Amino acid sequence: MGRSGYNLSLPLGAGSRARSLLLSTQPIVQEIAFGEYLLDLRTGELRRNGVVVKLQPQPAKVLTVLAGRAGEIVTRQELAQQVWGSETYVDFEHGLNYAIQQIRSVLDDDPKNPRFLETIPKRGYRFIAPVIRPAPEPPHAAQTAPAKHLNPPDHRLRRRFGYSAVAVVLFVVIAALVWGYLRPRWLGTAHAGRIQSLAVLPLRNLSNDSSQEYFSDGMTDELITDLAKSDGLRVISHTSVERYKGTKLSLPEIARQLGGVDAVVEGTVLRAGDRIRITAQLIDGRSDQHMWADSYERDTRDILALQNDVARDIASEVAIKLRPSQQERLWTAHGVTPAAHEAYLKGIFDGSKLTPEGLQSGIGHFDEAIKLDAEYAPAYAGKAEAYGWAAGLAIMPAADVLPRARVSANKALELDDTLSQAHHSLAWVHYALDWDFNAAEAQFKRALELNASDVTAHLWYGMFLAERGRINESLVEMKRARELDPLSLMVNALATTPLLESRQ
Repeated sequence: MGRSGYNLSLPLGAGSRARSLLLSTQPIVQEIAFGEYLLDLRTGELRRNGVVVKLQPQPAKVLTVLAGRAGEIVTRQELAQQVWGSETYVDFEHGLNYAIQQIRSVLDDDPKNPRFLETIPKRGYRFIAPVIRPAPEPPHAAQTAPAKHLNPPDHRLRRRFGYSAVAVVLFVVIAALVWGYLRPRWLGTAHAGRIQSLAVLPLRNLSNDSSQEYFSDGMTDELITDLAKSDGLRVISHTSVERYKGTKLSLPEIARQLGGVDAVVEGTVLRAGDRIRITAQLIDGRSDQHMWADSYERDTRDILALQNDVARDIASEVAIKLRPSQQERLWTAHGVTPAAHEAYLKGIFDGSKLTPEGLQSGIGHFDEAIKLDAEYAPAYAGKAEAYGWAAGLAIMPAADVLPRARVSANKALELDDTLSQAHHSLAWVHYALDWDFNAAEAQFKRALELNASDVTAHLWYGMFLAERGRINESLVEMKRARELDPLSLMVNALATTPLLESRQ
């Protein structure tokens, strides 16, 4: 990642201090360290444990001002002057709020219990973390009088040796700087090629409104679904990651509990009016090192494009291979009525509970989404799967709800035939209602071809295979389902089906 390359003016109110520094022969400190971070005050480049953390130019400028004046209250007006200049544009408040949110996201700083950045109500902000300012090299002392009793040949020899020593030192320093700059990039690239499994932790809801949890959970689920369509990448199901919402466990421990995933995605989601902002970070599951971070903001009407942007960038960072059809899907996002999408997220939130009340409520929300946007295919697919679970768990009579599942699944596929969820729902109808085993298996295989991390498809296909007497094939599917959703009680219970069918 390139350096920002801008020049940062000195903080307001520091004129006399700045002049004394400029007039002094002492070198100016150009880097400061806090926690596991190192910040270059000249360029705004931020590193965590040696790895560059992506921070956009404006937030980087704000951070350099605040960290450069650690312990001091910096007013919003001072930040406006320092970062945006005297010709402050009318949307300064929005720009500063956005910058502060980005800084907190990158530093993983909780505004309620800050470690780095404290909000001073109605005034500004204060950087509160202890700051280490590496001591600069002292200036070279003035040349003293030449040493006495030094004959000319010995003097020339020492001077030549001194030049050589300086050259060696310079070479070592430059080499170290180059290696320090390039090493994380080389290692990051090499490691990214080895990422074969990924967990997306629940996106943190920044709205401070618990009634909005369905929205952040739904966005998490959709991001998982988008990433799960990538070839060669095991993406842990939402059911297993949801228990880590608000956890204090370290990321390496979470990665271990989820079957040793290679990388973890964590982030935040904020909805304010008709704008949505998502931040996301990709972190090595073993070393806890940041590999990538970015933020995205769109209008609610472009929410699907926003989700696709996040999924596509993460896929690029972990160097996974996308089929042309997958690339086209992530590059092309169809619009959706915001209210329909919100109803759909509520349907996911309630329906995923797999309780009688949850499934009934979920189906109601999917119906609402369809009423608001009759062309929104995922709502039909969600409704079809909810009916399938209701029949499979004997919550609703199969003879009543499976025909409805068929109608919903077919409509979803008519609108978008790449939805794995619609294919495995239709497969369940062919199997449980029609007893058309060939059609059912074809639909199960198509679902898994489209999304190899579709837990429900593996689970239902495994049950189908077990009841058809194909025990070894069923065990393979159940093993895959458990790998994708290792902490789900439902998955672990239904995964015993081939053992029960074979009397083991």
